[in-house]
Amino acid sequence: MDKETAAMFRDFLRVGKVCNTTLRTARVEFLDTTDSDGKTMVSGELQILQHKTHRDKEYWMPDIGELVLCIFLGNGSVSGFILGAVFNEKDLPPENCEGKWVKEFEDKTRFEYDRTAHKLDIKVNGDTSVFLAKSKEAEANLNVIIDGKSDIKLNNDVKIHIAKNEDIGGNLTAIIDGDSDITSNGDIKIHIAKTDNDRELELSLEGNAKISVSGNVDLNVEKNKTTKISGSENIEIAGDINLECKGNANVKAKSVNVDSGDVNLGTDASVKVIHEKSPCPAYGIFHLLPSSTTKTAL
Repeated sequence: MDKETAAMFRDFLRVGKVCNTTLRTARVEFLDTTDSDGKTMVSGELQILQHKTHRDKEYWMPDIGELVLCIFLGNGSVSGFILGAVFNEKDLPPENCEGKWVKEFEDKTRFEYDRTAHKLDIKVNGDTSVFLAKSKEAEANLNVIIDGKSDIKLNNDVKIHIAKNEDIGGNLTAIIDGDSDITSNGDIKIHIAKTDNDRELELSLEGNAKISVSGNVDLNVEKNKTTKISGSENIEIAGDINLECKGNANVKAKSVNVDSGDVNLGTDASVKVIHEKSPCPAYGIFHLLPSSTTKTAL
């Protein structure tokens, strides 16, 4: 390239540092160029090149002190555009690996995709909000599909709020096709708030189910409820169980079998017991035990 061509390109393309910004423009100073008074040359208000500005919009302004490449319209350094920022010895790339896309912010919030490993890493150093707004053009549906193994770890409190309005029902459906483990090292509370309409909790287990509780369990039903078991069920309790009923407790069955060495009753208890070795000739006749009975051996 001859000197004349090089000089022409110097007038059109220049590298400088941003010294001032507005909402849409920025000024750039060129440390290697001075004006007639010997002062560092500063550009006019330059437009910043953006990816999208019409129907879709993207907005990202350069920082003060950022090294940028500028192109001018041939009338000096008054009118032109900032094409983009360039890395330098002071501002190094956040990654030095082929096949990676990285976007890193000043607070170290980072988005990274490795196309070779097919891996996306997102690290957010702050609050995160995702809002799905329903409009006339599109529904506000969210589908999360994970085909491989996943590990979701929450180190702090998590609140999921599904708001109900006139257009959206506010229903939550969770479908798990494979095996699942839910482990909590703390308390778990499920609260169904009652408003003008009764709220119901329905738990349906269509296959084999195992519920294991190694700690204390409190089940409180404040209204009349019916629990229905259509098939055979086995309930095994390795430790003690206490059943307290403040009203009448009725058990209706074809037969009731109690396989236990001892049955201990309170001092005010009155019980009717069937035992296959009962001296009563007609099975099915209940023996009324005295109220003072505190221990009955079957």
